[in-house]
Amino acid sequence: MKKICCIVNPVSGLKKSLKVYYEAKNHFEKSNFNTSLFVSEYPNHIKDYVSKIDKNSFDRLIVFGGDGTINEVQMDYKIQIIFIVLSLELFLQVLVIQ
Repeated sequence: MKKICCIVNPVSGLKKSLKVYYEAKNHFEKSNFNTSLFVSEYPNHIKDYVSKIDKNSFDRLIVFGGDGTINEVQMDYKIQIIFIVLSLELFLQVLVIQ
């Protein structure tokens, strides 16, 4: 069973990111993924958490948040990182960049 580390900023996306996570979790579990949840509690909490986790213990890192949340995640991992962007403005910017 593959392991996913899910990181959620509960105040992003009009405070709907946890709801989105729980909806996605059901799909992950149906696809035989084991999920681990981390919920940030203060600014830079995600940055602190990500710097301490064993990157080899997960197959994927999925981040639920907005642009500030994305900025807290370092990009030097050898695992797949997926961002669930909960900000329409940032989502449109990402589409333009790619």
